[in-house]
Amino acid sequence: MLLNLGHTLGHGFEAAAGYGGLRHGDAVALGIAAACDVSLALGSVAVEAVRRIRTLLCQLRLPIDYEAHVGEASLAFVERDKKRVGDRIHFVLPQRPGETQITKLRPSELPGLLARGAATR
Repeated sequence: MLLNLGHTLGHGFEAAAGYGGLRHGDAVALGIAAACDVSLALGSVAVEAVRRIRTLLCQLRLPIDYEAHVGEASLAFVERDKKRVGDRIHFVLPQRPGETQITKLRPSELPGLLARGAATR
């Protein structure tokens, strides 16, 4: 499951863009950037670690500005994610470099967490 870092939101972004509208690797990179902001909002990662991840993604020429992809369509796909258990989805979130955690969140929590995390960085 830890290999799914960025995939939960990334798959939602990819599906909402129409398959082929957003490359899978780009969608996962956007999902990683979003997961960083969720982790920031929850206080699970330091701002410096998020900056490092975002810098590395940029150096690889991968997109990190996910905000335009967050919407009803992408969140509807996230709600149907295979990692859903009851009303929550298992999200892989970064912590310290090389460490992640699995956190259960309701999809309805995501917009607020993403906004709080983005404001923190």
